[in-house]
Amino acid sequence: MRIYLLVFAGAVVLTIGMTPLARWLAPRLGVMDTPAARKVHRRPVPRLGGAAITLAVIVAALLLGERYNFTQFGTILIGATGVSCLGLIDDRWGLRPLVKLIGQILAALLLVASDIYVGTFRHPVLTGIATVVWVVVIPSSINLLDTLAGLPGGVPALAAAHC
Repeated sequence: MRIYLLVFAGAVVLTIGMTPLARWLAPRLGVMDTPAARKVHRRPVPRLGGAAITLAVIVAALLLGERYNFTQFGTILIGATGVSCLGLIDDRWGLRPLVKLIGQILAALLLVASDIYVGTFRHPVLTGIATVVWVVVIPSSINLLDTLAGLPGGVPALAAAHC
């Protein structure tokens, strides 16, 4: 349990350090969220916060985490990085929802193919389906919160702290 807390604390510290860099870099790369009718901000807002969080978690896990099952860790790393890259591409140029959905499903299937599951049912097919649904639905739900700056990062943080 201590290793998970260490990785979490490392990711938090790295995120706090990387967020100002992401905020500085976003306008230079054109990754800005412009004001619109459904949004509450009146000025353009940087959109690289998710990239800062993803990079911080990956670095913390690589530096501070246990490497006892590198195949599973590598699979999670590849899938999470792929989904994060899709989000970054979507933030910069926009992607059709079907493309994002297919990418999320592929990342989830990669997990299932590597025997990484979210839940345990008596039947392996149900466990695989639950894993795919979880990996697709949770990020999509968080993405729907993206109309308010900071909310997509705050809600999962509060949910994780509640557990």
